[in-house]
Amino acid sequence: MIRPFFMLAYAHNLRMVMNSMFKGMAAVTYIGTLLLFHLIIFAIIGTKFFAKVSPTEFGTFYRSCISLFTLLTTANYPNVMLNAMDSSLFNVIFFIVFLVVGLFIFLNLALATVFNSYKERIEHDLLVHKNRAKIAFQAAFKLCDPEGTGAVEKQIFVLVFKYLRPNLSEEELEALFSIADMDRTNKIEHENFGVVVVLYNIIFTKKRFRIEARRENKWWYLRWLQLQDQLRMILTFKLPFTNLLAAETFIDVSVVINLILLIATDYVDRNYRENIYVFLNTILVIHSLEMSAVLLTNYKKFFYELFNVLDLIVLIVALLEWIIEGQGGDLVALRSIRLLRLLRHNEGFDLLFQAMVRSAPVLMALFCVLLQIMYFFAVVGMDLLQGKLTRENVPQDLDYHTQNYYGLNYDSLVNGLIVQFNLLVVNNWFIVADAACRVTNEGMRAFFIIFYIVGKYQNTST
Repeated sequence: MIRPFFMLAYAHNLRMVMNSMFKGMAAVTYIGTLLLFHLIIFAIIGTKFFAKVSPTEFGTFYRSCISLFTLLTTANYPNVMLNAMDSSLFNVIFFIVFLVVGLFIFLNLALATVFNSYKERIEHDLLVHKNRAKIAFQAAFKLCDPEGTGAVEKQIFVLVFKYLRPNLSEEELEALFSIADMDRTNKIEHENFGVVVVLYNIIFTKKRFRIEARRENKWWYLRWLQLQDQLRMILTFKLPFTNLLAAETFIDVSVVINLILLIATDYVDRNYRENIYVFLNTILVIHSLEMSAVLLTNYKKFFYELFNVLDLIVLIVALLEWIIEGQGGDLVALRSIRLLRLLRHNEGFDLLFQAMVRSAPVLMALFCVLLQIMYFFAVVGMDLLQGKLTRENVPQDLDYHTQNYYGLNYDSLVNGLIVQFNLLVVNNWFIVADAACRVTNEGMRAFFIIFYIVGKYQNTST
């Protein structure tokens, strides 16, 4: 069973690929954690909003996680959103945001990270090879010029090369020496000796030394030491509580408890659910007080961090939801977004977010171009298919009818844009294309194929 792995011992290219994969695991782990948080947050929100209209896919937190994980693979799209879409056309925003962030951004980031790791590995190997070649060149010249005269005489050259290459004939040695002796002085100068190295690749060792420093990620240990120091200072009344790392850690723990309680509301009885909402609102009050204290003490630096702004927005929305909807409203699920707060303590996540922020203008420009393409094809689709993809026109033997795809039509611009986005995801796109061809003619298939080619090219560029 493990015999195929023995190939790694003999195939240099396979070992290089495996080393590059393991080297890129740290960066991929950051993106994997973001994907996990992304999945959990949207699963909580999806359960709260779609449990009644789509119980099979979003009836519980567990079902929501399974459905959304499958959605990341596009295997259940657009079927997973049809019931929610029938309830309200605005529900499509949930699925579009989930796919854009998870599929088009995070998964592409993971692929780019692996590629970049492989590229860095190749560049590192090339640099090592050049350094080895340079060292070997110097060693070879010193071997042929033991007295350090700066030139290699023919007699010494022949003796050394007969030792290194005993299979070479006298004629071959003579030809090699003649090529390197460009000045015809019966000596090979240092600058001409490289010709010999290039021709016969004289390298005295083939062992590769891959000594790479791997820094251990000890941010959690440093954070623990800071926490101990600040706790000691607060006990001796030397540090204000609002600046404490202890207070920040307490808030982080409460964020995790808040997440657990949000998930628990789907699995407990109604009486216990009321008590859970009391705890959730208590945590909300604590978070609001903490945010107010931070704003009052560090308001100048507060808005420089993206995490702080996101925290503030989530808290404002949560307070408005509590005031407007009362206890147990659906918008309580949005509080799970504060889970992202936990990521800001790690330098790797901070660098990743900074890279995403810096690339945001370019991504927005590419997305705007993609939106214009979608708009153009949606308008053309309305001219060709408006009012035709209905139960009266579509034959009942098509998957479009049996799987209830009637929400995917070109009756309005919004519906047209939704269909074009579905075609970008490419899963089950042929179902809409088959129905469009049956209600018009076979030439209609060219419309979908052209959009697929144009949209896929732009999506790949993005």
